[in-house]
Amino acid sequence: MIPIPIPIPTPPIVAYINTHLFPYPPGILVLAPTRELACQIEEQAVKFGRSSFIRSCCAYGGAAKGFQIQRLKQGIDVLIATPGMDGV
Repeated sequence: MIPIPIPIPTPPIVAYINTHLFPYPPGILVLAPTRELACQIEEQAVKFGRSSFIRSCCAYGGAAKGFQIQRLKQGIDVLIATPGMDGV
């Protein structure tokens, strides 16, 4: 068998991060299959982050981008994201 690389489309929020300079780009990207799961992961990340000073943000398609972009510009350590339904 020969491994064949399959291109994976970049979610819009990740493309935005990659093309704009932020003071502290996320060091970790967690991709979740659903918005609900992404929000649950963020809840746990916030609990963990309080004692360790790790900042996280949840970004998902279909929601207002302004708040999500503002959080990214403030600087985060963990980005929890799920792709939107735009590509479906």
